[in-house]
This record gives sequence, structure tokens and C-alpha cells, in this order.
Amino acid sequence: MGPNNNRTNLPSTKNASDASVEVKGIDSAKKDATALEDSLFIIKPPEKKPLNKKAIAGVISLTFLAVIMLITVLIFALIASASNLANDYRRLAYIQVKRVDKSLDALEPTSLLNKRNLDAPLMAISLSEQSQPHLENVLFIGSWSDAYLKTAKLEDVVKKHYHAIHDYSRDIEKLITFDDTLQEIATEEAQIGTTINAADSLSIRSVSGSYEQLAKRIDDQSVSVQAKKMKTDLVKIYHDKAGTYLAWAKAIEASDSIAQTQAQQELVLETAKVAPLTDDQNYIKLFTPTYEKLQRQQQYIEQQLHS
Repeated sequence: MGPNNNRTNLPSTKNASDASVEVKGIDSAKKDATALEDSLFIIKPPEKKPLNKKAIAGVISLTFLAVIMLITVLIFALIASASNLANDYRRLAYIQVKRVDKSLDALEPTSLLNKRNLDAPLMAISLSEQSQPHLENVLFIGSWSDAYLKTAKLEDVVKKHYHAIHDYSRDIEKLITFDDTLQEIATEEAQIGTTINAADSLSIRSVSGSYEQLAKRIDDQSVSVQAKKMKTDLVKIYHDKAGTYLAWAKAIEASDSIAQTQAQQELVLETAKVAPLTDDQNYIKLFTPTYEKLQRQQQYIEQQLHS
């Protein structure tokens, strides 16, 4: 019985070994299948190659040079643009400044005192000024253009020139107004003279008071810098005449004939001082230097704009 049992158990051991082999085969097949699936559906990143630092540095350098060249070209273009703007301004400004020539001639002192009318020349000058071009602002680029810098300074000179012409014109207008007042005063003086009674001190005192009022009237007038000394001298003359008439009145009251004669002689001398101050030739002498300066500036500006 024993031996027979051992024989019957041998096939079972073999079957178990075969089963184990089959299981291992299946596991291996599953692993292979999984590996295949991974290789099909998982994208592996490419292998990283070492960086070529020299090539990168070269690209950066070329890019930097290209940017520098671009900026340089742009700057030169802007400088050229600034110079063109300066040239355009000079051309247009010259046309307008040239139109002032005839009007400035009409503002010559002798001509003005004869015509006593500034409306026409001043209108032409104002139109020229309003038509003056403006130099376009190009920010910091302008400081790199020599032509632009010179033109910017010249534009300022042109503006000041127009202002100087207007100042001169206002001064001349004040002179004409002042001269009109002096002519009125001269007429009043002639009327006052008709009221003088050489034997009546009260009459002479009244004349003295009238001259004090005339002196104050002159002093209240607005005049230009050129005519200030002339006005001061005239105020002093009329004050002196008022004082001399008062001295004459007192001499009459004191029955001092010598003092009366001296006062009358002094009045003649004082009256003679007025005419040279209020003569047109004196006005011309006072204002000619200012006018000649304007003419020189006009010529200088025209030359600079045309160069």
C-alpha cells in the first residue's frame, strides 16, 4: 500500500512546477505589455544638450550693437529734423521781419512829428508780429543741433525787437501828447499875459498862482525816459516864473522900482528857456538814438535770418 501511494503523488508535484512556471510567464508578459504601453503613451523629454555659451554671447552682442545702431540712426534723424525746423523758421521769420522795414522808416522822429499819426505803421508792425512763426519744441534733441540752438536764441531776439518797437512807439505817442499839452499851456500863457496890470500887485500875484498851476500840470504829465529831463527842466522854469511874478508883486507893494525891473528882466530870460526845450529839433535829438538802435537791430536780425 505504501509504495503505491508514493507513485501516485509524483504527477502532482510536476503539475505544480508547471503551474508556477506559467504564472511567472504571465507576470513577465504583463510587465512587457506595461512597458510597451508606457513607451507608446508617455512622451519622454528630449535629452538636454549642453549650452553653447559662446554662441549665446555672440547673439547678445549682435543684438546690443543693432539696438545701439538703431538708436544712433534715430538720434541723427531727430537732429536733422531739428535743423530743418530751424531753417523753416528762419525762412518764414525773415519774410515777416522784412515787412517791418517801411513801417520802421515811418517811425523816424522827424516824420512822426510832422505827421503826428502812428496808426498806419503800428498796424503793419502788429500784423507782422502776429504772423511771426514759432520754432517747434524738440525737447532735449534741440541741444544737440547747433543750428537749432542758434535759431532759438535768434527767435528770442526777434520777439524782443518787436517789443522794443512797441516801447519806442508808446514813448513817441507820450511825447506827442506832452507836446500837445505844452501848446495848450502856451496858449493859456498868452491869455494870462493879457490880464497883467504892472501897477497892481494883486494882478501880479494872481499870475504867480496861475504859473504854479501850470507847473503842476506839466509835472503831472506822463513822459518817456527820453523826455524826463526835459519835463523836469520845464517844471523848474514854470516854478521859477511863478516865484518871479511873486517877487514882482512884492516889489510893487514895497514901491521898489529897481526890484520890479529886475523881476521883469528875469521873466524875459526864463521865458526864453522854454522854446529850445519844446522845439521839434530837441525832440528829434532826444529820440534819434533810440530810433537808430532799432534800425541797427532790424538790419542785424535780417542778416542773421537770411544767413
